Amino acid sequence: MSEKYYFIVNAAGGSGRAARLWESLKSILNAEHVDYEVLRTEKPGDARRYADALTAVRTGEINLVVVGGDGTINEVLNGIRDFSRVRFAVIPSGSGNDFVRGLGFRDKPETALRMILRSTADRLVDLGSVSIPGNENHVFGISAGLGLDAIVCKKALTSEQKRWLNALNLGSLIYLLLTVETWFSMRPFKMKVRLPGGRIRSFSRTVFLAGMNVHREGGGVPMTPDASFTDGKLSFITAHHLAKWKALYVLPLLVLGKHTSLRYFDFTDLDSIEIITDTSMVVHADGEYVGTSDKVRMACLPGRLRLMA
Repeated sequence: MSEKYYFIVNAAGGSGRAARLWESLKSILNAEHVDYEVLRTEKPGDARRYADALTAVRTGEINLVVVGGDGTINEVLNGIRDFSRVRFAVIPSGSGNDFVRGLGFRDKPETALRMILRSTADRLVDLGSVSIPGNENHVFGISAGLGLDAIVCKKALTSEQKRWLNALNLGSLIYLLLTVETWFSMRPFKMKVRLPGGRIRSFSRTVFLAGMNVHREGGGVPMTPDASFTDGKLSFITAHHLAKWKALYVLPLLVLGKHTSLRYFDFTDLDSIEIITDTSMVVHADGEYVGTSDKVRMACLPGRLRLMA
């Protein structure tokens, strides 16, 4: 008996591009007589509900393929009940696609589908989790953060500019535009970070902290160029003591990945941290709004995801 594949498809994404992509993929599946079932999302939360229902009802191994962007992927990751039974793959159709690019995938969608259908091996990759009081652990594949990048992600979710930039295939530019806007409007905050073993580090005039599972976020910005998604750790970057006017030269260096030697950025690789801020901060996971809190915990989930190799 041939294997069955379940496709969770956000056909409404990408200003029509995703729907056209799915039609192309469907023609390949039908031509190759693949046994598959498609679950189309119609509103936020559908992808998570589909993944939850699928992994709650079915037994044995599940071949699960996401056709969508980073937001759809994050929903699915947070809906999976038992990662050990899921063979996971992604065919990107979003504007940023930081997850697949962070994993090093560059194939065209049709090529990626054919590789997925012929995959007989799996690769274990890390995920991350972020939690705040009153909110369950939220799984992420790209990054979680608080401060500047979290505010930008929250704004991007409802941005009218993003919609028309998507139509021009320039959707990732919205993150740069909103970053500049937010940089000049937000106030720095104080932060204490509890490291494994109990040691405390304090930061004043903090701009943001991000815990990275892959090296890029926000439409391709290489926040932590040396991050690894297989080392059992998250790569943390903290930006602090950045005057507003310094954005004119710091932001271009950040976008180019040339910021790692600047004294305004602190880097460390850890399996977990606890964060306390002097005021409630916006928190995100893979660009999705998690909540606001002055207490945040982030941790690596080593080898949690079985990726079709």
